Amino acid sequence: MINIESVAQPSKHRPSRGGYGMLTLALLAAMVLPSGCAVPLPQACPHCQTLTLGTRPPVPKGTQTVYLLVPGLLGYGWEWHGAERELRELPAAVTLVWPWDPWRSLAQSGTALTEHLDYLLRRLPGSVARVVVIGHSAAGLLLLWAATRVQVPSSLAVELITVGAPLAGQGFNPWSGQDLWMTPLPIALGSRFSQWPTPKLGLRLRVFVTGPSDPVMTLRFGHNPGDSAVLPSEAEVTRLPHTLDHNLALGHLAQQLRREELAARAARSRVRPRVNP
Repeated sequence: MINIESVAQPSKHRPSRGGYGMLTLALLAAMVLPSGCAVPLPQACPHCQTLTLGTRPPVPKGTQTVYLLVPGLLGYGWEWHGAERELRELPAAVTLVWPWDPWRSLAQSGTALTEHLDYLLRRLPGSVARVVVIGHSAAGLLLLWAATRVQVPSSLAVELITVGAPLAGQGFNPWSGQDLWMTPLPIALGSRFSQWPTPKLGLRLRVFVTGPSDPVMTLRFGHNPGDSAVLPSEAEVTRLPHTLDHNLALGHLAQQLRREELAARAARSRVRPRVNP
């Protein structure tokens, strides 16, 4: 029997979860996940606030920025701890998590993410200026699906960010065809994905590609999981330092996002018109 806790925690005697590669993750999921994530979010992160349809998002008045975290195939694990710490230090910001069922198809999970995003964007206080969605690993594909379907209010700056995501598929099985939109995602990832369509107007799409230390992004049968040719021209592609692996990249990215947000707020305050007494 597999010990779920050993999967969720790093060990100095074992490579990080990303080190096993996505195929191993899919096989592991098949053994321990008849449905749902390996570690349910309430168990992995009891203090995390979730985005749930039918429940008003826990975003109080005065909030300026909302971060929505979308974990990978095995759910919300230790790899998010660094990112949590970075985002927690940002004032007037709220971090939410959207847990999803990895055994649904890309079309089903991508559509569910779209519905949750639309729900969130329609129910934010007027103080919110920016919403940032971060999809790790396989969740990045869900973000690209939602990018063409979500309704972006003109009053909000919305960013979809993928990190360590094999957006071209992993190419383990070159004979399975491509664009398996209706196949369970752990299986579809073994194939290939072709051209992703243009995101909705007013939405910023950023793709952070991990380096060669990330086995999830390793070339297989000459296929590159991080091939930028499958991305729409609007996508902003950033290649992360080679020293960052599949999981540690999250903390690095969150640190960068926090710096960017503080700089953007400072710039807005400088150009804010003065009001005569």
